[in-house]
Amino acid sequence: MATKKSDNIIWTVDPFGDLSVSAGQSAKVAEMVARQTGSEIEPLYVLSPDGFNWAGDFSNQWVKEILPKVKDKIESKIRQIGIKPLSPTILIHRMLSLTGDTKKVIGYAQRSGARMIVLSTHARKGLNRFVLGSFAETAILNSKVPLLIVNPKCQLPKKLSKALFATDMSKSSKKGFRKFLKNTKGLVNTVVIYHKMPDPIEPVVQTGVQLAGGGWVSIQQFLNKESKQKKVECDKLAKVAKGMGFNAQVIIDKTPGFVTDAILDQAHASKVGMIAMVSKTGPVSTLLIGSVGRQMARVSDLPVYLFHEDA
Repeated sequence: MATKKSDNIIWTVDPFGDLSVSAGQSAKVAEMVARQTGSEIEPLYVLSPDGFNWAGDFSNQWVKEILPKVKDKIESKIRQIGIKPLSPTILIHRMLSLTGDTKKVIGYAQRSGARMIVLSTHARKGLNRFVLGSFAETAILNSKVPLLIVNPKCQLPKKLSKALFATDMSKSSKKGFRKFLKNTKGLVNTVVIYHKMPDPIEPVVQTGVQLAGGGWVSIQQFLNKESKQKKVECDKLAKVAKGMGFNAQVIIDKTPGFVTDAILDQAHASKVGMIAMVSKTGPVSTLLIGSVGRQMARVSDLPVYLFHEDA
């Protein structure tokens, strides 16, 4: 049996759920990462009242008796999917708490030095999914270990060696870019640095923009100036990437449209294997509205690599 290493790929698996498309796809993506990086896949499951849908006594004796059955179910699911990972790791959490289950996974990944956590999302819709949350949503908000998220829409890429890094050119995103390069060395060799210019609302287009030094310019003049500045900043990131051995190109998008749609369109046009970005956290209002990273994890048909700016 292979030895568990500090750079394993943690793959979260639910042995009692349906063998959904997303579960199978996430396993295949994990296998792809492991193959390209020389890592091992470590299946991980949290045995808890919430994950096991159990309202009875979660006693030591009950846990002892159920553990072999859980392991058998996990190994059966692995055989169904057709991957060859390490022996499954099963964590115990006695509290009825999805957040607690998720933090168990994150804590284990941090302590073991995992390269990333690969997980699937069911991409639920409606206000209730924002309020009730999900394992993937909770992980996005809390994990300092990079996440590679696969949803049911995901089309399995042929390889992950080319990635689109979407950036708003904020200080945290620029800092995160360097971490992305370091974290994905050996997995990614080509990065498309993508920045979408803001899409101004009609009243702004009509009135123009007042410059700090006084005077008015048309919104088109303002955007042209801003896009040139963003191009200079993105070129600096590309220089950093090339200095670390990556191929890099810069795309500044001035076309109108929603950010998530634009990112996904460009990702397909550039024929990348995954989309990457810094995941930001914030107050409850931000959670309800949803960050671009969380929106992308729900709608993307490509794997989405998310990591915190302070990771």
